[in-house]
Amino acid sequence: SHRKFWEQTLAGADPYQIVLEDDAVLEKRFSSRAHEFVDELEASVGTGEWDVLLLGGLGCVHPDRRYGPYHIPAFFSGGRRKNPRTISDHVHVPMRPFGTHAYALSKRGAEKLLRL
Repeated sequence: SHRKFWEQTLAGADPYQIVLEDDAVLEKRFSSRAHEFVDELEASVGTGEWDVLLLGGLGCVHPDRRYGPYHIPAFFSGGRRKNPRTISDHVHVPMRPFGTHAYALSKRGAEKLLRL
């Protein structure tokens, strides 16, 4: 369960962990790219000063509104929101995403989620 993952993240030695659905198919560079994106995020907001980094999401998640086949979910999840916040070339604040099939979770984020 996700809650167990949150507990393990908080108790573990690593500053963050990545969780994926069990049927995920990854591109060859997934691991290095995911860690690169965390590095970009931390360079902008500070080490450990973030909660969750979605590595996959549904809905209106791209700052340039590139929805692919997801126009309807994008509309209902915030497609009309203006000016999404960009953190770096590869990291931005999504517009009301949904889906937890791939994400990085910091210790700070795990602590917050466990308080819910």
